Amino acid sequence: MLNNFKVLIKMKYWNYLELQMKENRYCQHFIKVYSRRRLCHLIINRELRDDVQRRIPSSRLHNLAYQITKVFKNERASTYFIPYISYGPGLKRAAKGKLFDCLNNRRREYRKSGLINSSRRSSTSSESSFSSIPLPEGLIQSTEEEGNYIKSVVEENLNWLRNSSDPWDLVEINWNLTSSFRLKRLMSQDGPSIAEYMTEFPCLKKPAGYLLILKDFTVVYPKSVDKLYQNLPIYRKKIIDLTLTKSKKTKDSTVHQILNDYLQYSSEDEETSNVVCLFCLVFLIGNSARDGFITKISSDAEIQETITRRREKLSSLGHTLQPFIIIVGPSYNSIQNYLVIVDNTIYKLHSITAAVDCCFKIFLTLNAEYPVESTGIWSFIQKGFYQIKTPWDKNYTTVSALLSDLGIPIILNKRYIVLFKHLDLYHSQSIDSYKTFIKP
Repeated sequence: MLNNFKVLIKMKYWNYLELQMKENRYCQHFIKVYSRRRLCHLIINRELRDDVQRRIPSSRLHNLAYQITKVFKNERASTYFIPYISYGPGLKRAAKGKLFDCLNNRRREYRKSGLINSSRRSSTSSESSFSSIPLPEGLIQSTEEEGNYIKSVVEENLNWLRNSSDPWDLVEINWNLTSSFRLKRLMSQDGPSIAEYMTEFPCLKKPAGYLLILKDFTVVYPKSVDKLYQNLPIYRKKIIDLTLTKSKKTKDSTVHQILNDYLQYSSEDEETSNVVCLFCLVFLIGNSARDGFITKISSDAEIQETITRRREKLSSLGHTLQPFIIIVGPSYNSIQNYLVIVDNTIYKLHSITAAVDCCFKIFLTLNAEYPVESTGIWSFIQKGFYQIKTPWDKNYTTVSALLSDLGIPIILNKRYIVLFKHLDLYHSQSIDSYKTFIKP
């Protein structure tokens, strides 16, 4: 433990620090006696020893904060550094922490003493550098030199993500800091495919990787984050009742039997009702294959076979495997697992609503096509539950009719404005003439 910390600070004060730590026996007691502030002073002094005007990137402060927690087990990295984060317009959190404060104080002292020129503040101040990373306004207002610096800092964060997937707290910090740059690339003409993106950032293949995509959705569509959870309970009964009414008119015995399989559980608990409601959409939309939306299997042993069979089927038709949902259980009222399949990665969710929410947000965040068999259903979920309209939307008569039958307002904007100020994307074009690039 002492050797780790010795490497961390590498300074002439080490012998004194080591003596203090040995005398106090416990690192945590040392922190209390010697004080966190003094520890930060020693670390920042070391960082600026060779060049008082040296820029210290956020990733370096992240690492220093993390290394402190490895030595002093009861300390939290957030005590020492929390980066500036922009979650979207009006949702910003300033950088803070003891290391950050110490660095700013030291800069201030150097300026007063004339060691550094105050005119260089924008290119040397960590505060200026950090605050401009997530914000395009900062990029626009910065000098070319500062802009290049910001780009190099973010590239450092991106390289960390390309090569690391642990510890998770650093993954989340670097992910937040690079959101605007990654999302701009995803939305560009030559952006990566889903498979390429998942391979580029190995953290996405972790069990909690989907949480990173949900974070990005919050950046792009901050007003639609909880829409499914809000609207599904409102329209659930209407959807089931409408299905019951229409099922009585169908003359197809096979369809009638399938609907009865769903509807016999419609009055069960809330979770089962949600499952039934979402399966009813297959019947109401009319032009979708049931398994193209949610595939139900009886046991976990069937998962890999189901994925392989679906991939091969789509490949034979000239399509790629898009994200889709698998639920596992003997019947609709006893589902044991909810899975979202993205390329070769399986995410496990806790409910059918969470699975649909996750899968939908993956489509929009990764700029991916809906599965060919269930495009109509996902279009309804997008327009009806999330109330999101995009320039590349297709119009389906059945979707419009269902929205009308359920009394869900239809978005009628003739001009669609994409105003992702935090992504430095500004577009205002006619839907009919808007061209976009959606990756398979």
